[in-house]
Amino acid sequence: MVDSHCHLQAPALRASAAEHVREASEQGITEILVAGILPSEAASTTSLAAELGVWCSVGCHPCHVDEWDPAGVLGHLDHPRVVAVGECGLDFFHKPFDAVLQERVLREQIEIARGANLPIILHNRKSNEDLMRVLRDADFHHGVFHCFSADQRTLDAALELGYHISISGTVTFRNASIRDLIPSIPSNRLLVETDAPWLAPHPHRGTTNRPALVRLVLEEIATLRREDPVVLGATVVDNFHRCFPRTLASRTST
Repeated sequence: MVDSHCHLQAPALRASAAEHVREASEQGITEILVAGILPSEAASTTSLAAELGVWCSVGCHPCHVDEWDPAGVLGHLDHPRVVAVGECGLDFFHKPFDAVLQERVLREQIEIARGANLPIILHNRKSNEDLMRVLRDADFHHGVFHCFSADQRTLDAALELGYHISISGTVTFRNASIRDLIPSIPSNRLLVETDAPWLAPHPHRGTTNRPALVRLVLEEIATLRREDPVVLGATVVDNFHRCFPRTLASRTST
C-alpha cells in the first residue's frame, strides 16, 4: 500500500512522525508522501522527509497564496526526497479568497514543475471549471488530483488530461458522492491517501488521521470495485511510482 498524500509536518503529527511511519510500515505501507503547504516550510519538510525516509513535495497551497515565495520552492527541487511540486491548485470554498492571485500562483507552480520535470499535486475545492481551464491552457498533463471529491464531468476531464486520481478517507463515509465514481476510475490511474491529520476514515472519523489508516481507504475502494484488496494495493503501488518517477530513480540510485 501507499499513502500518496499526508502532512506529517503538521503540528498534530510532527512530534510523533517517526512513530506514525513505523506503524504504517508494520501495516504494509511501503511509500509515504508528505505534501508541502507553505514555501517557507520547504526546508523543514524536506529535512523531515529525509529523516523519516519518506517522500515529499514542495509548493504553496491555494489558501496560502498570500505567502507565495517561488524561491522557497526553487531552492529545494533538487533534494533527493522531493518528487513533486505542490500541493497547489484552486480553492474557492474557504473565504475570503483571491481567485486572480490563486490562478497566478498556480500557473507559476505549473511552470516550475515543467522546468524541473516533476508532476504536480493538485488541490481542487469548488473550482472545477477554472482548474480544468488552467490545466488545458498550460498544456500540463503530469500529476494527481489529490483527495478527489468532484463530479463525473471533472473526473472524465482529469483523466483525459492524463492525471492520476487520489481517493481519501471520505470514500468510507456512507453518503459521500465519491463512492459512486470509484468503479469508473481506471485501475492504472488510481491512488489512495489519508490527507492526515485530517479526514480520518470510518470508524475513526473525527479523530486525528495517520498514514496507517490508508488501509481502510484501500479496503473500502476494493469493496466498491469488487476487487481483491491485495491485488489492488499492488496496483496502487505501481501507480505511485508511475506518477512520481523520482521515487523509482532515487531507489535505483541508492
